[in-house]
Amino acid sequence: MSHQARRPVLALLLILALTLALAALAACGGDDAPAEEQPAQSGFVGDWVPVDASLDITWGGDEGRSYSLSSGGEGGSLKVAQQGDALTVTLVGKSGESTDPMPADEQGTTLAFAIPVSEEMPTGVTLTSTGEGLADLGFDDSDMTWGFKKSDAGATGD
Repeated sequence: MSHQARRPVLALLLILALTLALAALAACGGDDAPAEEQPAQSGFVGDWVPVDASLDITWGGDEGRSYSLSSGGEGGSLKVAQQGDALTVTLVGKSGESTDPMPADEQGTTLAFAIPVSEEMPTGVTLTSTGEGLADLGFDDSDMTWGFKKSDAGATGD
């Protein structure tokens, strides 16, 4: 092959090599399919401990579980978790007993859920944000609230 005949072949091979390299880079760069957006994490996710209050859960024999939230003392926590768009709340008593995760609904600065004190009439509860890492817990049928703060560790007992 003459020297001049090799130039077009080399040029063609160079163009082919560059084209393949660019195609490989484009393939590694990502999909054409849109990435699934992860839902934003709720500000309620985490452990919430009562401030100057005590949350407990006890078994009452045949009567089932008993829930108590009282002023003074300390212990217990609310654990708020998120799976996709769904939020759940688990109550953890200072005695170490806990509930199954209960579905929760976030409406702006309020997280609403129901405690299964009675299967016929669950007790509605709201956790309302009052500032950075602080919230008030209240029952739907009461004006009384208890302060809670977000904690990394979460208290489970004395």
